[in-house]
Amino acid sequence: MTGHAAIQHYLSTAEVPRLHLGCGPVLLEGWLNADIAPAHASVVAMDATRPLPLPDGALARVFSEHMIEHLDLPSAVALLGELRRCLAPGGRVRIATPDLRQITRLVTPPLDAEAAHYVAVSCRAAGVTGAAVHPGIAANLLIYGHGHRCLFDESLLAAVLIDRGFVNPVRQSVSHSSDPWFRDLEHHGRVIGDDAANRFETLVMEATRG
Repeated sequence: MTGHAAIQHYLSTAEVPRLHLGCGPVLLEGWLNADIAPAHASVVAMDATRPLPLPDGALARVFSEHMIEHLDLPSAVALLGELRRCLAPGGRVRIATPDLRQITRLVTPPLDAEAAHYVAVSCRAAGVTGAAVHPGIAANLLIYGHGHRCLFDESLLAAVLIDRGFVNPVRQSVSHSSDPWFRDLEHHGRVIGDDAANRFETLVMEATRG
């Protein structure tokens, strides 16, 4: 089934149409899993830097985890506008992305236990050991590493969401939500192999299409 046909089939059969954008290797059951480089036959090819191949108001929910930071800022802003277009009135979006504010915890001594653990995990993943382990390495990896191109803190992400036509942006905890469709979705902790490090670095926000 081609990408267009797969999208149309999903939208015509899903009781609650939900898009998982930038899914990577993580497949969510009941969601339209989409990625720029599909790693599985069931994943639909979708480029987040271009208009999404979805009708206006076609979706009830959108979830994206650790993807938007790989876009430059204008593309990230444009994407949030596209997600608003694709959501039905009252539809909701959940964005998980590295938290720019956490970098200040990494470069402002003394480190608390959470920050110290994150530094150790980040440096170990980068192959840095011994005396070379340093908070500045973890901070640089968050800003410049992993193909990251823009980072948000809570205030900036909320402001952009509102600017793009969303209302009531609310910060959530990883895997937790008042919305049952958004519970237990995050998998980045398993990808990096450390749930505590993921909770430290990740900003999660939900908002409603205005």
